[in-house]
This record gives sequence, C-alpha cells and structure tokens, in this order.
Amino acid sequence: MTLANLLSLLLCLALVEYSTANLDCFSSASGLGSTNYNNCCSDQTSGHAEVNGVQFDYYCGSWFSPTDSTLEASSARACAQLCSIDDTCAASTWQSDRNRCHLSQLSDKMDSHKLKIQTSPQYGTGYIAIRENIQSVPPASACQTWINEAITNGTDTCTKQMEPIQKARDTFERENQICNTTLRRTQEERDQLDGDNTKRGQTIDKLQREKKTLDEDNKRLNGTVQFYETILLLEDNSKRPSHWKEWKRCPEVHHEEITVGGVTYKQYCNQGVAAALNAFRDSVALSFDECVKSCSDLPWCQGINYWVSSSRTPCGRFDKWREHPGNLRFTDYLIGAIPLKEKRP
Repeated sequence: MTLANLLSLLLCLALVEYSTANLDCFSSASGLGSTNYNNCCSDQTSGHAEVNGVQFDYYCGSWFSPTDSTLEASSARACAQLCSIDDTCAASTWQSDRNRCHLSQLSDKMDSHKLKIQTSPQYGTGYIAIRENIQSVPPASACQTWINEAITNGTDTCTKQMEPIQKARDTFERENQICNTTLRRTQEERDQLDGDNTKRGQTIDKLQREKKTLDEDNKRLNGTVQFYETILLLEDNSKRPSHWKEWKRCPEVHHEEITVGGVTYKQYCNQGVAAALNAFRDSVALSFDECVKSCSDLPWCQGINYWVSSSRTPCGRFDKWREHPGNLRFTDYLIGAIPLKEKRP
C-alpha cells in the first residue's frame, strides 16, 4: 500500500460518518421536481449529499448570487452533475418548481466562498443552493477496500519490499569499493608507466646525442686518416706538391656552404664535378680560395675540382653545371665546389 493510499484511508475513516449522512437527497430514488425538493428539505434546512463519489453541501430555501447561465434540470442530483462537469462552475442553484439549474461560474472553484448565498423563507421555497465540498472524500464503500488491504498486508509489506533494495544497495557498495580499489591501482600503474616512459625518453635523447658526437668524431677521424694517408702517399712518391696543405680543410668543410664574389657554393671532400659531364674547361695554378674566386669572376665557370694529391695543375674549372657532385676515385683527394644554382651569363 502506498503512502498516498494510507493517507486517503485515514481521511476516509475520519469522515465515514460525515459522508454517509443524508445521501437520499441526491439519490436517483428521491424523485423529481417538488418530490425531490421535499425529500431533501422536509426535515432540515441544509445537508450533505453525494453524486458519483463527489460530496456536495446543499442549503434549502436558498440560492447563490450571481448566476451566469441557466440549464434544464429535473432534480437536485442533475443540477449538481451539471455544475460538476463544468470546469468553471463553482456552485449551482436548483429551482425545483421550474426544473431549472442556475450556474455560478468562477475561474477557480476554490473561490466558491466568494459567492453570496441568499436565504428567504418567503421567496426561497423550491430553491436549493448546491456547492461541491472541496474536502469531500470517496464513499464509505471505497474505504472498505483499503481497510481490507491494510489488514491483509500489514505494516511488514514495506519491510519486505525494502529487503531486495537494501541487498542491492549493499551489493552496489561492495562492487563500488572493489571498483575504486582497482581504479586506484590502475592509476598508480599508469603513473609508474608515465615515469618509466619519461626516463626512457631521456635515455634515448642522451643516446642520440652521444651517437651524434660519435658520428662527428668518426667523421673527423676518417678525414684525419685520409689526410695522413695522402701525406704518406706523397712522401713515398717523393712528389709533394705545394698545394697539399689545402687538404687540411677536410673533412670539416664537407657539405658546408661558402659565398665568394656573390656566388654561393657547396663544398665537398673527395667529391666534385662529375667527369661524365665532359665539362672540363681548363686548369690553373691557384690556391683553393683563389680558384673559387676565379670561378666566381668567370661567367662560364659552373664549378671547380681542386686536386691536392698529384702534381697536376690543382684548380680545374668546368663550364657545365649539375647540382649533385660525382664520386671520384679515392686516390684523387680533391676538394669540390659547385654553385647552388646554375650561373646565367
């Protein structure tokens, strides 16, 4: 049984006596017209009656004022019903001698107390003023069902209904505690992994820096080995040209850019203008810097090969351009310089 039903039951029990009094006035057996009026008012000036479970108060020899509309009604019961089905009707007056029902209409039925009820022993005979009892309850017959239900079920019904709810709540609390513990452990593991990943990243960065340092050291070492191999080769052949010292530039200048006379070159160690181009123009006895300068001054010069390991004239100049150098023989030991862009006359 719900709380609402229990409250209705208590109200019903308190008002059973009130709701069972004087029900004959609005019964279908109380007659029509003046007969109905006499059954309602012969022994009293007011009373209570019921229509379809709704309680009404009625007053004999009285009428409500003002009235807004008039309908046909042959009994007090019919007049009460006409007002009950009208949402704007706050009260009604039944005129028994003419079978008329006068409706008093308001926007809110709860304001029915604002209507004026008039009584006159001389002129009120045959009139019954009818007003719905806002606090009325269902008939006594309806109360019996709730009484039987309360006796049958008793107060333990709520406890029985609460048992599965309490069990479900206890289960939820246990599962929630397990979930929170698992979540906390997962977060701790995630934090540990994040810390490990950070350390791993730092280690990788350190190794990459060390590798770069080793690569640079190896590059310098390889250049030094090549340099001294060249020296030994030249000394063994007793042919030591004056321009061999230019090789000291390598390997540091490999892939470095220099700008001479407004022309930017990329330098190469043991790489230069490819022989396959058939672009050799001439060679002159100049230092490396002078050789590059001469190429910048000549409109046709598209690159140089500077040989340091032989007695040939070191500054070779070429009149065809290719962006990428060619790979020459290891024993050539040359320094190449090629413009980044082809020179236009």
